[in-house]
Amino acid sequence: RCRRDRKRHDCATANPEWRGSGGVTHADTVPRRLRCQHMPEHLRTRMGAYGEHALLVGDPARAELIAKELLEGAELVTDARGLDGYAGQFNGHTVGVQTTGMGGPSAAIVIEELIQLGVRRIVRLGTCGSLAPILAPGDFFCAAAAIPADGTSQTYVGGEPHAPLADFEIVHAAVHDAKKAGVRMRVGLVATTDAFYD
Repeated sequence: RCRRDRKRHDCATANPEWRGSGGVTHADTVPRRLRCQHMPEHLRTRMGAYGEHALLVGDPARAELIAKELLEGAELVTDARGLDGYAGQFNGHTVGVQTTGMGGPSAAIVIEELIQLGVRRIVRLGTCGSLAPILAPGDFFCAAAAIPADGTSQTYVGGEPHAPLADFEIVHAAVHDAKKAGVRMRVGLVATTDAFYD
């Protein structure tokens, strides 16, 4: 049910922007609750504003920094509710940089609405703690999988055991690009929790 006009409809099937390359972005792969061509409730911007790729960060200042440093022609496409979002060009592709705020509930809203807007690949950039003594503050870490120990994840999976895996192509590219740049990138498992200082 579309929140904007309160009618049932199938925007994704009718809207060609939902379809992409690689066979992974066809309308039938988009959950029905996300099939809406109208402006989302929180990310007040136009369909396709971010292209199919988005970087997520918690801090609006970090979003602005990344957009201005990495994207050509970066522009602010939304600032509703303090969730600043930017879009620009990177290697010929439109890429978005979107603020999520802190915590799983806010991130879930942003991710669902990015999908409504046509985003198909999302990479989260941010900070994390570590239980492993081999990691030190400032080290680079790429999550290959996550143990969902937070309430938001449990809401989505209904309490069933689930440890989502990252897209291997993205993990592989991140590790090799880091190596080329002379940066050591560790790869491993992360856990999500509601308590930052837990």
